[in-house]
Amino acid sequence: MSAAAAGEGGSETHLRTGTDRGRRSIENGKLEIDNSCILSDSLGTAMHEMSIAVELLQCVLAETARHGAVRVTQVQLTVGPMRGVVGEAMQLAWQIASENTPAAGSELEIIEPDIQARCRLCDTEFQGAVDDFLCPNCGKAEVDILAGDEILLSRLTCETAEEAPLP
Repeated sequence: MSAAAAGEGGSETHLRTGTDRGRRSIENGKLEIDNSCILSDSLGTAMHEMSIAVELLQCVLAETARHGAVRVTQVQLTVGPMRGVVGEAMQLAWQIASENTPAAGSELEIIEPDIQARCRLCDTEFQGAVDDFLCPNCGKAEVDILAGDEILLSRLTCETAEEAPLP
């Protein structure tokens, strides 16, 4: 049986779980549990790709242990454009960080959502850009960011001992 999960944690690991925690689906005979974990550094500032990869690996290893998985096959990471993460650098950082772990050789899929904002003055929701947060309705730049500044472990696909190939 395959399991996919993203985990939970407290302030010590800087993780918060999403509201859809525990939602399960079966696709192609694999059990997947989709939970969003938000990765962030303790200061709330953007992290370097290697720092993100190391924290992501800690999260992944905790989840593999919690679910009895022995090998990670895919990690889906949602990274908002405001984080300034370079995809190729993140891929390389993941490859290095996960060496000699159950996540070694796993596929890292990076999803980049659009920036979504809401004007505090007129309540208009709109798609922003890293360098443009002017409200299309009132022309002001007093906004709340709704999406585009996150780093989320969206999905983790693993193999259990029953599925893992024999050495």
